[in-house]
Amino acid sequence: MNKYKWNEAKEHVGRFWDSSREDVDLCHMENRSDRSIICYPGGFEYRTILEALSRVVSELVEIEEKRNG
Repeated sequence: MNKYKWNEAKEHVGRFWDSSREDVDLCHMENRSDRSIICYPGGFEYRTILEALSRVVSELVEIEEKRNG
């Protein structure tokens, strides 16, 4: 499972709820994998999480198409 793109760290940018400040950070950047963002969103807005999920689904479709050849 480690070889898949969704496990590679990449920069995610979006609004983020910072619970320590109790305020929204309008341009929060984190270097995390898509898998990490989906499993542990921890304050990211839904748009960022859906983008990560879309990339994972896209890769799964690609893997399935290659397997069925």
